[in-house]
Amino acid sequence: MGIASYKVLQSQIDAGNIRVLGVTASERVPGFTQFSTLKEQGYDLPMLSWTCHIGPNGLPAEVMKKLHSLFKKLAATPEWRDWCAAKGSIPSPELVGEEAAKFIDQDAELQRPILEELGIVKR
Repeated sequence: MGIASYKVLQSQIDAGNIRVLGVTASERVPGFTQFSTLKEQGYDLPMLSWTCHIGPNGLPAEVMKKLHSLFKKLAATPEWRDWCAAKGSIPSPELVGEEAAKFIDQDAELQRPILEELGIVKR
């Protein structure tokens, strides 16, 4: 058993080598709604697979401001939403800058008890 983004494993799933047990997101993923969520099956396992862009420590404030502005504009476009859907991702255009940092911290807190119980993270 493993947890991974659907697109990474799509060829193996399509070939019948891997069976999808469920989606750990709280809702079905657009474009892949044939897969029920674990929550729908009675298992509340709030684990997400996400990607973010991170700059080096000490990046000048004016550069960060420009990058945040650029990413906010990009994330609001239909092309970005379509690309995310094609990849099996749920776009989150509101998660830029401090909002993204808060999301990462919250996600870590949700996952920590699960990972500790599995012995992946030490208490």
